[in-house]
Amino acid sequence: ELRPRLTVGRDIATVMRVPFHVYNAFTSRESVGPSQGKGNPAAVVNFEYLLEFVTNKEKGGDPFYSNDGLLQEIAAELNYSETAFVREVKDLVRGDLVPNKCYYEIRYFTPTQEIEFCGHASCAAADYVVWKRLLKGDTGDQLIFLYKNGQEELPVKFGLENGDRMYSLEASVSKPFPLPDEEQSEISDKVRDAFGCGNSKQFTVARNSIGDTFILINAVDDAVFESYYNTYMQPKHVPDMNRLAEIGGRGVCVCLTPPFWSPHASRTHPFDFYSRWFGPNVGIPEDPVTGSSCCGIAPALLAADLADRRSPRMLKGFQCSARGGAMYTTMLSSQTCVIKGAVEWDASATLEKSARAAEAVRVRCHETDTSRTR
Repeated sequence: ELRPRLTVGRDIATVMRVPFHVYNAFTSRESVGPSQGKGNPAAVVNFEYLLEFVTNKEKGGDPFYSNDGLLQEIAAELNYSETAFVREVKDLVRGDLVPNKCYYEIRYFTPTQEIEFCGHASCAAADYVVWKRLLKGDTGDQLIFLYKNGQEELPVKFGLENGDRMYSLEASVSKPFPLPDEEQSEISDKVRDAFGCGNSKQFTVARNSIGDTFILINAVDDAVFESYYNTYMQPKHVPDMNRLAEIGGRGVCVCLTPPFWSPHASRTHPFDFYSRWFGPNVGIPEDPVTGSSCCGIAPALLAADLADRRSPRMLKGFQCSARGGAMYTTMLSSQTCVIKGAVEWDASATLEKSARAAEAVRVRCHETDTSRTR
């Protein structure tokens, strides 16, 4: 579990204080084996807090997109799997932005690099923005995140379900494309080697546009399901990260469907799919719950429905990391995936950094928002 690191700086003459907020996304009241449904923690930083420290404010550049080093430093120091930086779009100067909608730009950083999209950090940022607006008495206007350098829209919907704060993201996707047979065989071998599995079965292997490789395993009966589950879905089985890194791309998602699973059949297991996600090439050995993986899983499992122009049902999945968590997903169209999950606020804190030495000097936690329900 990634938590903030505490380091001591020598130069504390000029201190930069960075308020941030931590949320657990994709929490679940259900648990699967040792996975407790605690969700995936993400940090959220409002870029307005950083304005006095950023560069290019008077040179015509956009400081939100020209201070990568500062944002990466903060994300590395916080050391969560992802940190989301958000900035409200206050003036609708672009012609394609619609009045009566609330726009926020968003960027995602792992401890080592920026990534294009992150599901759980988007849900965390949505909870921050929704409650920020509610505290101001603003309950209207749909929230829309602008990501990929502000070029893509991510509509967000909020609702309460059984006491849980649920967020739905409508993400643009491209269907994962199957790899050539020879490459599928090579990747299957690397995955089996990484997990120390002697089974010679070749899995279905696909890759999507954001660089995730999907290992799709369909169990034909209960005995096969139990065998695969115990091999690939037990958090205690930590694969060889060097072997998985050889696959390349952003990450590797192993997805297991129960026996006799069908998008049209009644759910015979508590979940439609079980998964784990590993990102050794982006500084995340194993991600607790990966909402963006739905952008590959949903179109793969619901491909037949999309081809027949049937309305796909909502799938329910569980990511079997040590923390664990539940995700709901479906396809609104062949280009739009819904990612849905519960979010809980965890804490608010301040990261204090020496602005001159760029070293962290202290993290002082202070639960400032006691009115919120955890």
